[in-house]
Amino acid sequence: MLFFTLVTHHRRSFLCEPQNVGLLRRPFCLSICTAFSATATAIATSSKIPEVFLAHPLKTDSIFYRIFQTDPGILFELLGQSADLAVGYEFRSVEIKQLAFRIDGVLLPNPDAVDQTVWFIEVQFQKDPHFYHRFFAEIALFLAQHPQTLDWQAVVLFPRRSIEPDQTHLHRTQLNSDQVHRVYLNELKS
Repeated sequence: MLFFTLVTHHRRSFLCEPQNVGLLRRPFCLSICTAFSATATAIATSSKIPEVFLAHPLKTDSIFYRIFQTDPGILFELLGQSADLAVGYEFRSVEIKQLAFRIDGVLLPNPDAVDQTVWFIEVQFQKDPHFYHRFFAEIALFLAQHPQTLDWQAVVLFPRRSIEPDQTHLHRTQLNSDQVHRVYLNELKS
């Protein structure tokens, strides 16, 4: 319920307000993810997506963008890994030239970081049968434009499994690899 209050507060995202940036610290961000997880669990059995997501799907992107920008370690915690893995990373939204694809977020390693893995993050809250086509095309285009990239990982955040595209066979190699991580927020343990 906290999540919906944050998203719908005066029709703008609470987290995007400049005066609230200071509130974005690890406990606050984790409570948002936990609150979201509880909300996603509550709606998991319903085929209806809350109106707030349908009317303003980018609001969820901006909330997660702000969370990951403030504390990239939360991404690794969602994957069950140490938040310390985020040391040496900077989170940015990256626009890919040519087709004007926009990846929700990219963790780019600093030049002096030991681990030079680039992390692609996508928040997908609407059913889209072509999502993986676009997502992997965005990654391929980024890699083509950044040939100095040494390694990459991708994380997709879904509110629940039913939002994931039904037809995944074409992308089975990527989806079954250790490079692509799918997180279903309603299945996160509190």
